[in-house]
Amino acid sequence: MGAETGKGMARVKCLILHPGAEVPSRLLDCGVKLMHEGFTLDYGKGGDSFRFSAISDLGFRPPQLEVLSGLEEVFAIGMNDGRIVILGRGENPILYSRDEFEGTVHSIFTALLNGATVHFLDSGRKGSIRVLLSRVNLRGNAFVVDEEFKPVLSFSALSSAELEVQEGPSGEKRAIWKVKTVEHGAKPASSFKLWIPGKKTRLFLLRYLLRYGAGGPVFSLAGEFPELSEEISTVSPDELTGRERDVLMALLSGVDPLEVPAILRMGAAEVEEVYDSLMEKGLLRLISVRKVVAPTELAGSIGLENFDKEENRNNAEEYLKKTGGE
Repeated sequence: MGAETGKGMARVKCLILHPGAEVPSRLLDCGVKLMHEGFTLDYGKGGDSFRFSAISDLGFRPPQLEVLSGLEEVFAIGMNDGRIVILGRGENPILYSRDEFEGTVHSIFTALLNGATVHFLDSGRKGSIRVLLSRVNLRGNAFVVDEEFKPVLSFSALSSAELEVQEGPSGEKRAIWKVKTVEHGAKPASSFKLWIPGKKTRLFLLRYLLRYGAGGPVFSLAGEFPELSEEISTVSPDELTGRERDVLMALLSGVDPLEVPAILRMGAAEVEEVYDSLMEKGLLRLISVRKVVAPTELAGSIGLENFDKEENRNNAEEYLKKTGGE
């Protein structure tokens, strides 16, 4: 991809918001290039540079601005001085490549996360974070690897997660992640107690996991970040597509996830895509690698009464009667 660190330049729309200043009336065409210590925005005549070490947050919901309304996708980066850098993908796919845009975003995450230390408190071992982007479907995944760079944990395979605050050796407060993985064939589920030093590192990792679909379990780890917790707790039925609403309603009605394609007359691959999308929004959690899923607490908070797809509700109820479900 044209966005690997130190290589290429991706074409994007961009906007920089300054604290207390008037919002610019138009977006700029620019090239974004990633270097080893930061990234630059090239406007053709002049440009700006930003250091990775000065990033305070990224991947958050940008302000609702009319100037951003024509973009296919936006990615917001907060800086320590209060500026917000917004990168956008324009509507013309020839001029604004989705591959290059996603490659740029992932490369920024890579620079911030790769190599960050992870302590396994249950075993006393140390590892580090590695993130990878699939060139096939542009989906990212984060791993913890051991000191020999062998994968120990994949964050995409979590079945549950819990945030626990413990006291460190010097009396400092530590945010501990207690996570459990799904079963995979003959491999049983595994449990880990992780301590990732650096509050910003934990925030960046959570942003990464939520962007690339770790979904429901990760929501439980956001408690130390009020802004993030607020963002992920405000999903409403209006934010779901028709297919997402139908599938989620069927699951909330008690339909077996493996039977959803037959009940809703959808292809299995299509349903799995919807499952992935709902997991990204934190509305489903993965139970097994066969795409057995279950609604999260956030999905339950929406409630069946907020769905108006009566036909599919009847389909789900009819299925439960035939199979003896309640």
